[in-house]
Amino acid sequence: LGPGGAVAWEAWLHRASDPAAMLSQFWHFSSRQINLRSLIGGLFADKTAAHLLGWLGMGLGGALTLAAAWPRWRKRSAASPTADPDRANLQLGAVLSAAFLTGPHFLEYDFALHLIGLAASAAWIVAGRARWPRVGTWLLAGAWLSVAVIKLNKLIHFNVTTVLVTVWVVWMCGELWSRGAARGNSGDAKSQVGE
Repeated sequence: LGPGGAVAWEAWLHRASDPAAMLSQFWHFSSRQINLRSLIGGLFADKTAAHLLGWLGMGLGGALTLAAAWPRWRKRSAASPTADPDRANLQLGAVLSAAFLTGPHFLEYDFALHLIGLAASAAWIVAGRARWPRVGTWLLAGAWLSVAVIKLNKLIHFNVTTVLVTVWVVWMCGELWSRGAARGNSGDAKSQVGE
């Protein structure tokens, strides 16, 4: 440890001993956050309302995560997990990205964690599997470039970055829930029609 290193660790341990207080300090960076807590809570100047509605945002993120996971649970008995690797990859990306939107702390430098969803949705579109390919292409581009507009969030007092990522995740969920999303795999399409 360098000079003062022990003091810094003690200060960090003291801060980490109260997770609720530690998380509330992250509201100072709400324009840099990419999560539903900051998007919804950040709409209100009153701190009490912001915190309460921030929890609502986290709840909506949880619901979005379940919506992304649900098609897999629904079809669990119908097919093996490797029956459609493109769909499995898209679902993994959607679930992870929705979960990241749910968390209380996700700054722009964490955006690389969305790469699984970005790669899976790009592969889904390129393979011709997308039911809404043009919309998906635009939303994928918007999500990819969302971090580039992070400074705009503070200027306009609205979290455009989170909106771009959220709409892209909703598109992935729509693709997973859509019966017509399996155009590129005729065997899977037949099983979906028969449901």
